[in-house]
Amino acid sequence: MKFLIVAHDGKGKKAAQLRQTIRPTHLEGVQGLIKKKQLEVGGALLGEDGTMIGSMMVVDFKTRRALDAYLKREPYVTEGVWKKITVTPMNRVV
Repeated sequence: MKFLIVAHDGKGKKAAQLRQTIRPTHLEGVQGLIKKKQLEVGGALLGEDGTMIGSMMVVDFKTRRALDAYLKREPYVTEGVWKKITVTPMNRVV
């Protein structure tokens, strides 16, 4: 099942620094999703000034439970980068 993840970072300079610190670990984990063909698209959400303020991912997991298990070990979650996460089941048409 496909899911759209929209995650917003915390606010302020410390949040931006934390994102940059954790980013290599996050991207390393994303490589596992790519190898398993579980990531269709992903990238940073940008603020008006072009700074990264969050993330979006379209992922494919067998169940919501499996996705939740992934999120429990996602570095942006475990390290507190993402403060607000919305997960929506979706049907990809194009």
